[in-house]
Amino acid sequence: MRKSDIWIVIEDSKVFQLSEIVEVLLKEWEFLGKNYVRNKVQSAVYSWVTCGLIVKVNDDPPVFALKKYADDWKEHYSGIKTCPVCGTPFISKRGEQDRYCSKKCYEKAKTRRSKEKTRERVKNYLHSADSTAVNKYKEWTEKDIEILRKLKEKGKSCREIATELGRTVYSVRWKLQRLKEAGYAS
Repeated sequence: MRKSDIWIVIEDSKVFQLSEIVEVLLKEWEFLGKNYVRNKVQSAVYSWVTCGLIVKVNDDPPVFALKKYADDWKEHYSGIKTCPVCGTPFISKRGEQDRYCSKKCYEKAKTRRSKEKTRERVKNYLHSADSTAVNKYKEWTEKDIEILRKLKEKGKSCREIATELGRTVYSVRWKLQRLKEAGYAS
């Protein structure tokens, strides 16, 4: 691999990070090893920075641009992403695997996913009782209400009561709320 091979890839990219150039070159030069290719690219780029052919336009992470693209490098750089949590534009430090601008946003997204999974599990759990609801659209009788009160006093859950009465969990909750508002249930 010659410096001219590296320069061709850099000219195509215009604005780049070292890792992006390495990834492109590895498609053809993988047999040389990733470390060898990375060292070769790093050596070539920093020698061209010293000569003034390439300009370092960003420090963290290091982003380089051909001299004529240095002033408006953000317009030519495809590595600027938008964080899905906070909406902040950021430059990926690790290529495609970076999805969030910070560890804080990553943790926030992780918490959201966890809460969504928990909500889904609870929903599935509650709706599993609804499949046996034979009295789904029937009026509540005095007998049903009496059984509801007794089961609630025994400490049964809404799901257990719903299964016992052949009702949906939500209808049991609703009825308990109405009874509580009327002063009939605790």
